[in-house]
Amino acid sequence: MHPKKLLLIIYYWPPSGGGGVQRWVKFIKYLPKFNWKTVVYYPENPDYPLVDPEIGKDIPDNQETVSGKIIEPFALFNFLNNTKKKGGNHGNILSKGKKVSFFTKVAIFIRGNFFIPDARMFWIKPSIKHLSKYIENNQIDLIVSSGPPHSVHLIALALKRKFNIKWVADFRDAWSQIDYFDDLKLSKWARNKHLNLEKKVLDNADLVITVGKNLAKDLGTLTNTPIEVFTNGFDSSDYESFIEKKHTNSKTTISHIGTISFSQNPEVLWQAIFNLRQEISNLSEKLQIKIIGKIDESVRESVNSYELENIVSFYSYLPHSEAIEAQLDSDILLLSINQSHNNKQIVTGKIFEYLATKKPIICIGPRDGDAAEIIIKANAGIVIDYNEKENLKTYLSDFIKQKSSQKINSTNLEIYTREHISRELAKSLNNLIYPNHT
Repeated sequence: MHPKKLLLIIYYWPPSGGGGVQRWVKFIKYLPKFNWKTVVYYPENPDYPLVDPEIGKDIPDNQETVSGKIIEPFALFNFLNNTKKKGGNHGNILSKGKKVSFFTKVAIFIRGNFFIPDARMFWIKPSIKHLSKYIENNQIDLIVSSGPPHSVHLIALALKRKFNIKWVADFRDAWSQIDYFDDLKLSKWARNKHLNLEKKVLDNADLVITVGKNLAKDLGTLTNTPIEVFTNGFDSSDYESFIEKKHTNSKTTISHIGTISFSQNPEVLWQAIFNLRQEISNLSEKLQIKIIGKIDESVRESVNSYELENIVSFYSYLPHSEAIEAQLDSDILLLSINQSHNNKQIVTGKIFEYLATKKPIICIGPRDGDAAEIIIKANAGIVIDYNEKENLKTYLSDFIKQKSSQKINSTNLEIYTREHISRELAKSLNNLIYPNHT
């Protein structure tokens, strides 16, 4: 059977780093097994905050791509604000560190009220023109837009209306319901503009897909369009070269790999360790915490305020393969869910790679959230709410006293493999193209 062709519209694409990139890199790796070919449209000259030269290693050499130039207004912001030299978050103007300059406050207001839906809005019109020519000369069976940034959905919306092609909107994160939406200092006009555009996207897509149950439920309050959940996952082949890896740390090692924003700062962990020092002598000789990746300045401030500098160490962003190695060289993996109104719907991509290691996970977040449900069902660790300092202290104390690097008995992990999820996605795409096919 001739493979069906999917046009993917996406902003974050290799060499961009980060967990969100891997979602479609892995789909593209496995979808051909299920008779789906993908052509990727991405920006020719993006301003990526993270770069990982290894992240595209699974993309086939003959992968078809189309690219279009983009105007990046926050590239100018980073230059004017001297972000790189300051060691900042490279355009993350919503970072709530120690000081927020007047310049940054103005940038936040401009971002929320003039760049709608986001700072990639200038990519929309040229992309519609560019892709219209491509579609006119190439057979496309389906369009998928994967956001954020949600500008990609507006590109797809225009193409859907122009060519009447089936369209799947992939919401890796929420739009108006995302945790920082209210921090954008929106005027009434701007807020309504966001909400109206979000509604148009949700109502005009033929299918909405997303990463977790609670996000699907929340999006479902805004539209009658069918919504399906396709979680992120792990690729077993990423771990094959590390099977025989020996644990090298004599201390109990807790690692967090990935970004920690202001709302993810695990304050309850710092409190628990601070109190644990009263019970375990020379704790710094028995416990170490590695924070690997981009962090908000508030995390360092908390560590310093609890005088934990001899226990907690900070490391810069690691390429994907090195991040996996760091996970496997840990005793416990830390997952910190944002303290925000939408925290139940947050399922970070790292949770599935954590599962693949079969190392115990400490999840700090709501007990009734999607992340908690995944960890509990997989028997992969414990969930600690934001104020459960004593429970966390007891768990850590017991673990340190009985330290063992043995893997835990995680279960039901097959459903989180990238190949399995790609198979299920292909089924839904087929149903969309051939609704009466049995």
